[in-house]
Amino acid sequence: MNNRGWKRFLAVLIAAVMVGNQFLVYAHAEKNPGDTEAAADYTGELNGLLSGLSEINDELSAYSDEDETVRFDTGFSFSEEDAGTEETSDTDQYGEDAYDMEENSPGPDGQEDVSDHPEDENDESDDPLGAERYGDYEYEILNGTYAGITAYKGTDTVISIPERMGSYEVSRIGKNAFKGKTAITQITIPSGVQTIQDYAFQNCSALETVSLGTGLETVGTGIFYGCTSLNHVTIPGSLTTIGNYMFYGCTSLSSIDLKNVTGIGNYAFYNCSGLTSFDLKKTVTIGAYAFSGCTGLTRMDFPDSVATITYRAFYNCTNLQSIGYPMGWTTAERSTIDNGTWKYGCIFEGCTALKSITVPEGITSIPEYAFFGCNKLEEL
Repeated sequence: MNNRGWKRFLAVLIAAVMVGNQFLVYAHAEKNPGDTEAAADYTGELNGLLSGLSEINDELSAYSDEDETVRFDTGFSFSEEDAGTEETSDTDQYGEDAYDMEENSPGPDGQEDVSDHPEDENDESDDPLGAERYGDYEYEILNGTYAGITAYKGTDTVISIPERMGSYEVSRIGKNAFKGKTAITQITIPSGVQTIQDYAFQNCSALETVSLGTGLETVGTGIFYGCTSLNHVTIPGSLTTIGNYMFYGCTSLSSIDLKNVTGIGNYAFYNCSGLTSFDLKKTVTIGAYAFSGCTGLTRMDFPDSVATITYRAFYNCTNLQSIGYPMGWTTAERSTIDNGTWKYGCIFEGCTALKSITVPEGITSIPEYAFFGCNKLEEL
């Protein structure tokens, strides 16, 4: 019998049991007025039977509607001929789908029983189901060839991530894998790692030094978010985009080499108050609030490759005094606010110490509102 046939059969069976139980309760009440104990026993037995039938119904989910015959551990089976082929709607005949009646019933404490419900998709369990183990690392196998680190369980302060987990080359560091590991001070990442996912090292507050492998190509959001002790990072030539929030709040970071970077994401260095210098050679795009709050900056020399600087990229860089204007800068991107209206670029808004801007020959226009609120600006 296929799933549909079984469910029709179970619906009729459950309805028959319910009617029979009500008849027994009514008959007993007629003979023994006031005796509610037996009625409760009948109801308890009914619930037990219905629970068993519900379990059988659950087994049906393991089979497709096209299965000709479904067999259970009880040893019996039904073929399509046993139940007939008449089409009847359980919902039309009995109101609610009878075979689903207990699926969402409350648990013993009166709350919905969710023990059999799927886990929330955002669950970030420290011990993911089916995780492989290699020393202090948990990992998952990717495409049967590579390993992706999902969690670190150790307590070491200096870490050199292995190139392999058993026979699998490590190619990815997963989301939140080292998040909140406050004992770590130094990390070396092997060249085989191509991807670091979101918040992989978030809030590793003692982390000071990071060496990113030469094969790294892609980074997620906020991988070093809140690493307040971080003061040295080696950016490989293979990484051309600094991700959104990548170094957000890394207040100890004083310098960084970005000479091979073409794109800097939104909030990438937000509130990196210790940052005093960085080398831009090929950068084309600088995201919104990318260097906002970098109060250690006193001068900015942009490469001519820079074409787009987004909303408030250098907002509140209160010690920035001079700027070398890029030849290619033509766009000060706008940004939306909550009510849906457009805000102008305001790239250097709040740069209250800015006094001079060096504009090269050939520049015929400056993006609107680029220096909005720079009240001390004296020289162009």
